[in-house]
Amino acid sequence: MWSYVKEKRNKQWIWLAREAHTGLAVALHIGARDARGAKALYRRIDKAYKRKAIYFTDNLKAYKKVLPEKKHEPGKGGIINYQERFHLTLRQRVSPLVRKTISYAKTYKGLIGALTFFINYY
Repeated sequence: MWSYVKEKRNKQWIWLAREAHTGLAVALHIGARDARGAKALYRRIDKAYKRKAIYFTDNLKAYKKVLPEKKHEPGKGGIINYQERFHLTLRQRVSPLVRKTISYAKTYKGLIGALTFFINYY
C-alpha cells in the first residue's frame, strides 16, 4: 500500500506486519518498496514473533533478501486476502490514503500519526 507526503512525486510505501489470527499490528514502516524497506520492517518485529512466525507475503523480491527462507511463504492467497482487505479499510478510513482526495499527509510524522492512531483504534 502506498501514499505520498507533501507532493505526489514523494511516494511512500506503507509496510505493515500483522498477526494472522488476531489481526494485531506487529510492526509498521513507511519508506521505499525495496530491500531496505523490508529490512526496516523486519527489524521492528519483536524477537518473540520472529522465533515463531511464518511470513505470508506477496511475491516481492525484497522479502527473499530479508526473511528466513524456511519461514517465508510467498503468495499464500487466503491469508494475503485478509491483509488486502485491511488495506482497503485503511484507504476508506484514513484520509491521506484515499487516492483521489484533497487531504494528504504534509509530513512523515502526520502520516505515521494517522496510521498508528487508526491501527490502535481498529
